[in-house]
Amino acid sequence: MRTVLLCVFGVSLGMTYAAQEAETWQGSFQSKDLWGGMEMELTQGPGGEISVRARFTPQGHLEAPVAKETRISQNRISFVAHINGADYRFEGTRKRDAWEGTVQGAAATGTWNVTRLHPKEDGNGVLPTPSGPNAIGRVAFDWTDDSRPELETLDPQDHRRIMVYLFYPAQRSGQAETTAYIPDVDEMRGEWSEQQIVATRRVKTHSIAAAPCRRNGRPFPVVIFAPGGGQKALSYTAILEDLASHGFVVAAIDPPYNAASARFSDGTVLRKLPPAKRGWEVPATRDDMPRIYEQMVVHWARDMSFVLDRLADLNRSDSRFSGRFDLEKVGAMGHSRGGQAAGKVRLMDSRFDAGLNLDGNIRGRAFPPDSKAGAIDGGRTPFLWLEKQLPWPKKDLDGLTLEQFADMWANGDRLMQAIASESIRIQIARPEIDHLDFGDTAILSDSINEQALRGKERTLTLTRLIVDTFFDSHLKGGDIRRLDRLATTYPEIKLKRYTPTMK
Repeated sequence: MRTVLLCVFGVSLGMTYAAQEAETWQGSFQSKDLWGGMEMELTQGPGGEISVRARFTPQGHLEAPVAKETRISQNRISFVAHINGADYRFEGTRKRDAWEGTVQGAAATGTWNVTRLHPKEDGNGVLPTPSGPNAIGRVAFDWTDDSRPELETLDPQDHRRIMVYLFYPAQRSGQAETTAYIPDVDEMRGEWSEQQIVATRRVKTHSIAAAPCRRNGRPFPVVIFAPGGGQKALSYTAILEDLASHGFVVAAIDPPYNAASARFSDGTVLRKLPPAKRGWEVPATRDDMPRIYEQMVVHWARDMSFVLDRLADLNRSDSRFSGRFDLEKVGAMGHSRGGQAAGKVRLMDSRFDAGLNLDGNIRGRAFPPDSKAGAIDGGRTPFLWLEKQLPWPKKDLDGLTLEQFADMWANGDRLMQAIASESIRIQIARPEIDHLDFGDTAILSDSINEQALRGKERTLTLTRLIVDTFFDSHLKGGDIRRLDRLATTYPEIKLKRYTPTMK
């Protein structure tokens, strides 16, 4: 059962908070073997008293300690909280838009740091503005791979057919109309509520339909994207538009039979199939699922290679894009299962120069590895694994002991170390962080409160910064150390670099 930490203590201060208006800070705390997210909310009441709410996620779990021995002044704060079975004293000072200090437990001293969580600028139901200098164009392609069977169905004559949405730097052209957010949203009826469909229709993008590709400057590096299981590719538009605004061509694959439906250019609608009509083996045991899942991941990785083939065709012969793609600089990215495919395609296709996984995890691994002479092979190209903080179990789970869980986590580290070039694992710790916070879905919801919305938008902002920094480094020659500097502004980040063991 999940419990929510809520510690409240009050004192009258001469601080500059509007009555009843809350200010929120978000970050993390660290003490020897304990790490987690930390969030503080300060509210000044009508009488001038300040109430403080704090939430923590030690080892990924929300807890509810009682604040004791509380002292607050204008720029200092001190309190004791019982976290993870022990008392910890938090002491700190405010420095402009941040609080930072020490956390003292019985066995060790650590640190805590939170920075201001700003209100959402664009409001609910609005995609964040892209942060790069380029205008953005978007076109759709309906492509069939006649050389490859469709493994999702039982029909042996069926071939793989995918919709691909291409985001790219565009020529600026006055007041051009933006393209529809998710053009086939009406086909999601039955899976999505009528309220969701109406809300999706209202979302405004920043992409211009079929805008002319920017012709000046160097050709643009390419990133190929795949969504998470059950998700539409365009429900990650905030990330895809932002990357295109920084001078990348981004090809987003909408895999058929993944989301509830996908509509193609001729009006054909392919809907998600019931298990009895799917081409995949039905798992007989718990251990069968990872093996079958890895087959699905490979299927999607081959989609990425196929899309790269088609982009090469466009680069050669399509007057809209000829010569504008730098196919010597190619990255793969995805969320969840798509992130697993982005890691795997690096092992299957040498044209891919870097891979990035957004919160994709199967039994502790970021992608299915290859094996050479019994050793794990993580590939030779750079890879980044961005994930939310996972709750560490406090007791044996059904079918998984604590020892097995620890080994599963270590297995992820072993795989990252088996990559023969730079690899990075980043965790984000935040109260109530969700798997879908790495896309648009969370920030477009009308049902979440303002504080939750701020946290979700911050996670999405951080995701966009990490994505851009990683690909700017490995596809454009930028400075990867920008990731380390992000940790100052976003202390909820935990970054780990790996020294390659495979040469």
